[in-house]
Amino acid sequence: NDMKMEESYFIKNIYYELNSTKILDEAKIELDKVVKIMTVDQKIAFEIVSFTDSRGSMSYNDELAFKRSQEVARYLMSNDIAGSRLILENYGEQGLLNDCDDTKECDELYHAVNRRSEFKLIMRKLYK
Repeated sequence: NDMKMEESYFIKNIYYELNSTKILDEAKIELDKVVKIMTVDQKIAFEIVSFTDSRGSMSYNDELAFKRSQEVARYLMSNDIAGSRLILENYGEQGLLNDCDDTKECDELYHAVNRRSEFKLIMRKLYK
C-alpha cells in the first residue's frame, strides 16, 4: 500500500467520548493517514488543534483539550513521527461548531461534534 505524494488524502477530524482523551479505533484510521503523509515527506508538520464541548468549566475544558492534543501527539510519535514536527493547540470549548454553549440544552449528538481534534498541514524546512 505505497503512498504517492500525487494522491489526495482527506484527513477527517477525530472525535472523543465525553470527558475522554482515548483515541478511538475510527480515529486511528485518520491518524495512520497522518503518519503515512509525514513519513513520505519529511518537510511536513502538522498542527493538532483540540476542542471540547461546552459542558464542564472553562479551565477543565482547556486542560482536557490539551490532554487530547497530547494523546494525538503520543500516538503519532509512537509511530516514529518526531515530536518537533507536531504543534499542539488547544481551544477547549472556544471553538464550538454549533450553538450548544452553556446557555442551551442540547442533544448528545450536537455536543459530540464539538469534541474533536483537527489537523492543519504545515510545510516547513526542518533544520538538523
